[in-house]
Amino acid sequence: MHFSKLHTKVVLLVVGLLTIAIIYSTSTTLLARTKSLRSDLRSNCIATAETAALASSSLILADDKQSMRTLAAMLVHNQAALGYIIITDDDGEVIGDSRPEQSEMGLKIRDLATPPAATVVLEIVDPFHSDSLQITVPVSVSGAPWGSLRVVAPLAPLYSAQLAEVRRIAVLGFVLLIIGIAAALALARSISKPVERLAVVAREIAKGNLHIRTELSRGDELGHLARAIDGMILDLEFARAEREQYSATLEAEVSRRTREIEEQAIVLSGREALLHAMANATTLGFLVADSVSGRILYINNHFRSMFQIADDGQAPVADSKHYTELMAECSEKLADPAEFLRSIKRLHDDHNASTVEYELKCKNGADFRMFSAEVPADDGTHIGRLYLFEDITVRKQTEQMLAAARDQALEVSRMKSEFLANMSHEIRTPMNGVLGLAEVVLGGELDADQRRLMETVKSSGETLLTLINDILDLSKIESGKLELESIPFSMRDVIQQSVALVENRAHAKSLSLNYEIGEAVPARVVGDPTRLRQILLNLLSNAIKFTANGSVQLTIAANVLADRECSLEIAVRDTGIGIPPDKLGLIFEPFTQADGSTTRKFGGTGLGLSISKKLVERMGGTCRVLSEVGKGTVFLFTVKLTMDAGAAAAETPDDRAPAGNGAGRILNILVAEDNAVNQLVIRRLLEKRGWSVAIVDNGRAAVEAWQDGRFDIILMDVQMPELDGLGATRIIRDLEAGRATRVPIIALTAHAMKGDREMCIQAGMDGHLTKPVQPANVYKLVSELTAHRASSAS
Repeated sequence: MHFSKLHTKVVLLVVGLLTIAIIYSTSTTLLARTKSLRSDLRSNCIATAETAALASSSLILADDKQSMRTLAAMLVHNQAALGYIIITDDDGEVIGDSRPEQSEMGLKIRDLATPPAATVVLEIVDPFHSDSLQITVPVSVSGAPWGSLRVVAPLAPLYSAQLAEVRRIAVLGFVLLIIGIAAALALARSISKPVERLAVVAREIAKGNLHIRTELSRGDELGHLARAIDGMILDLEFARAEREQYSATLEAEVSRRTREIEEQAIVLSGREALLHAMANATTLGFLVADSVSGRILYINNHFRSMFQIADDGQAPVADSKHYTELMAECSEKLADPAEFLRSIKRLHDDHNASTVEYELKCKNGADFRMFSAEVPADDGTHIGRLYLFEDITVRKQTEQMLAAARDQALEVSRMKSEFLANMSHEIRTPMNGVLGLAEVVLGGELDADQRRLMETVKSSGETLLTLINDILDLSKIESGKLELESIPFSMRDVIQQSVALVENRAHAKSLSLNYEIGEAVPARVVGDPTRLRQILLNLLSNAIKFTANGSVQLTIAANVLADRECSLEIAVRDTGIGIPPDKLGLIFEPFTQADGSTTRKFGGTGLGLSISKKLVERMGGTCRVLSEVGKGTVFLFTVKLTMDAGAAAAETPDDRAPAGNGAGRILNILVAEDNAVNQLVIRRLLEKRGWSVAIVDNGRAAVEAWQDGRFDIILMDVQMPELDGLGATRIIRDLEAGRATRVPIIALTAHAMKGDREMCIQAGMDGHLTKPVQPANVYKLVSELTAHRASSAS
């Protein structure tokens, strides 16, 4: 039979433990038994000795030797383990001896006053150093020591009993050992066989055989272990399959990535060559340096060329110089080398200066711009610093030329504005006389022919004034100086006023003129009513001008947007001559009409539509046109306005009626005007209302006349000799500082450019009228200011 090492070890372990247990238990039992036998023997000997000692006391007094011998023999006979008894006196003489060979004993009787009493004193001879156990006790007679009694027990019978006990226990131990060995063999087999199977499975698994199984079905821990190992084998088998599949996939992926890397390496090689070529072909000189070591990582040829550095033939990245040394060489070409080197040192020491830019001036007059930035690594650290140098000499020269051209253009624009202002003033002054006198004459007694001639004069003057206004508006728009107002006004009033102004011209041509306001159009909005009215008048006038018969219609709709904004959609339709398709893109250009012949037939400069389009765009809207030759034209435009939150608020100046016309009292008016024609015109206009007029021809005379304190209002020309209207107004306002009353002053001027009105208001004037003045505007403003003054005084 073959036994495995594990099996042998288990058997030896169990047998060894069992043997140790048997030896221990046998030894313990034998020692206990021996101790018990010896203890019993000693106890018997002591009891016998004590009994014999007591009995011997009486026999000694009676001197009965035979009884004493009989007693000793009887005691020995009763105790089979005893050998013999010996009684001796104080002198050592044997008085009694139970040994058969001692038949005679001597006995000495003493006279004792009291009966003998035995007192036991034990004297035990060590049984381990003798072949017998000896017990000696004293014998007393009448309380006095007399002798001793010795009981002797041989140990041979005790040894025989011990040997028999040893044999019995040895037999029992051997039987138990045989049983233990058999049990150990069975136990070892039950343990070693499954463990050996598990060891075999483990060796097979180590060899890579994952098809083996433990084939153990037990309910104990080994069975649980076997099932766990089987499960582990299944997992390993599944993992091996996955690993093989993954290995195949990984191998394919590695092959693919290897090909890609090879291809990318080829591409990168080409790109590197391309980058080197680009770096050397660019007009920028650049240097890349290691931020820590200062080693030059790269410089291009243009950098060497800019700073006249000789090419030593080495590759740029192998340049052994510290880049600050190279920068020191470059600084020799600069006008301020010390400041340049300080900047380089600052950048080298401070890595937080991520991006900086400097301008450098060279000794030869060239201008360089240096741009420096840190070059970051993928992990966010800084691996180097890039320095870019650009030659901006031509750019600087170009900028200087552009600055000079800009200054020249600004000067031209200023001269243009000044020219237009002067032209406006010079034209408006005589126009004021022409229109004013025409208005005065038309207010008198004229026959039909005279009235027709004067109306023609007035109409021509108004046409010329419209042309001047269009030119000024166009100039303001193109120069960006046109500002839009933002005031609340009534949309319906603006529409009705615009239609009313062109209504006579439409009726004169027998045209149907009507308008339609959508329900969604808000009653009041916030914006510039004057410019919106100007757009409507331009489009309506244009429609009436180019329509011989039929109708002109104005429609307004609205879309409400977010934040109280609304988009007004306005359309002007006519049944006029129409516009050819190839001319539609030109009609919004200044000084352009659809056909040059229309200028001769219909008149006009072609500025109205251009100005309207630009105003619409300034209001956040768009403008477009639809037309068909012979059928008419539709102009569509949108503007964005804000709905008035306080629609029920007080009316604005655009919606108010004149606060009063001075009826019922005579106004004393001071007019400061240096032009004789304008003096005549304004006097006639004011006196026509029944007002008293005093006229002076310069600002200083106006101040002196005002000091009389009899004038209700002053009409002040701005441009006058000796002292202009602005200076005169400031003097008057300074002198009024200690007075309770303040006389209203209206600017009466031909200056109609941007800022003229604001300049007059800042000087202390209360109103602003541009020449040529409209009589209705003069009456309205004078009445409002004097009525306000009267209410304040009351």
